[in-house]
Amino acid sequence: MRRTPALALAATTLLLTAACSSAEQPSAGATSAPPASATPVAEAVEPPTLEECVVGTWEQDMDAMSEQFEAMFAPLAAETDGLDISFDGTASAAFAKDGTVTSTTDSTIVMTSVIEGTELVMTMVSGGTTTGTWVVEDDTITVGDVDASGLTMDVSTTLDGVETEIPGMDEMANADSLVGQLPPAAAAVECTDDELVMTTEMPDASMAPAVQRYTR
Repeated sequence: MRRTPALALAATTLLLTAACSSAEQPSAGATSAPPASATPVAEAVEPPTLEECVVGTWEQDMDAMSEQFEAMFAPLAAETDGLDISFDGTASAAFAKDGTVTSTTDSTIVMTSVIEGTELVMTMVSGGTTTGTWVVEDDTITVGDVDASGLTMDVSTTLDGVETEIPGMDEMANADSLVGQLPPAAAAVECTDDELVMTTEMPDASMAPAVQRYTR
């Protein structure tokens, strides 16, 4: 179970930002008497910056998250006789222009593995909100000052169907304490009108980067 904290880290990673801008073009003048009415001239609109693109509320793609976790924990799967990770529920992130971010979740993560013939099932139920601040520099967003006091996490484990206490699970269930131990989360960001993708390198180099996909 030495990799269990990495599951919590990846599941609580948040991020991003934004808004819009435009510029006017001068209208063409006439050399004769001015017309009775002027024809409106279309404004030249600049594309939004990366920071502007991200502002708003985004819904997390839970199916993509499930596939991502299975890829990310492939090294752990290689050490077991089987590994399955599933997500259910919803999660969203709202990035405000004032540099604050609020994440709302109501989700269940179930990780099932078979180790030396014994089935281990870990279930993490999360609900509530976390808040923080964000800043975008170049193609990277950093989220800090995370407050997870509004988030509840219930973690339970079973061995061959029998509920079992595993050392360290109590710490995982304390979301505010867990998040407080993490450094500011930085992620590479890609954004379009309807999709937001964040890629975070994991502390364990043997694990694939965490890729989170959001839509709106």
